[in-house]
Amino acid sequence: MSKLGRRRAAADGLSGATDEGGSAAREEAARKRAVGERGLVSSHAGDTALKVANLSVAYGNVTAVHDASFTVADGAACAITGPNGNGKSSILMGITGMVRRKGTVEVFGAAAPNGDVRWMARHGLTLVPERRQLYPDLSAWDNVILGCYTWTRSIATARNSAPFGRAIELFPELKPHLRQVAGTLSGGQQQMVAIARGLAANPKILAVDEPCLGLAEAVAQRVYEALAGIHADGTTLIIVEEAPKRALTLCSQRVEVRNGVTA
Repeated sequence: MSKLGRRRAAADGLSGATDEGGSAAREEAARKRAVGERGLVSSHAGDTALKVANLSVAYGNVTAVHDASFTVADGAACAITGPNGNGKSSILMGITGMVRRKGTVEVFGAAAPNGDVRWMARHGLTLVPERRQLYPDLSAWDNVILGCYTWTRSIATARNSAPFGRAIELFPELKPHLRQVAGTLSGGQQQMVAIARGLAANPKILAVDEPCLGLAEAVAQRVYEALAGIHADGTTLIIVEEAPKRALTLCSQRVEVRNGVTA
């Protein structure tokens, strides 16, 4: 897709002004959801946020994950650790619906359909993928506001919402670069944009895949400071990390993955 085409796709996706189903009632519902975000998280206090049972993921004839099972409590921070290539990212891909899986996944007690990314987003689980996966020809600001797409199609509603405001405030050092094309940002700045985009989705569960991959140590520490702040606000965190020492500075729960099997 051309640069112009991507810009039009982003604008069309978020614009609710001419949206066929864009009624005032629906926008009001989106606004209320955005305003009451922290209450939504805290209302599940003491519940199980995520339950994974006998999850398996295969790519053709190659099994990447075999019968993974674990639970994450609401408000917890869980690290999924293990050597590179052992199935950590595949677990997240299977949970979020990015790839087909066997086994069951529940989000706050609701059974998740297999391979349904939209269902996951609507039920509050947001993935910050490995290597950021930004739109390189869009600005940092545009990339962040696209995170709001899970709960509104209106740019005006998204721009004036509390989730977008929190996302923009998460990394003050990013503000001078918000109008800069994302593909020209440094690796650390791109990771900040990706995390901010995830936060703009107003998640109950934020899953972050290898947040410090390829980053300098000072930048990695800054990223973890931001993740700690998100967790302190009540969001459940799931962090995939090859380096368990760093992850366990924040996470009190650890799921170890070896050869596609959880321990």
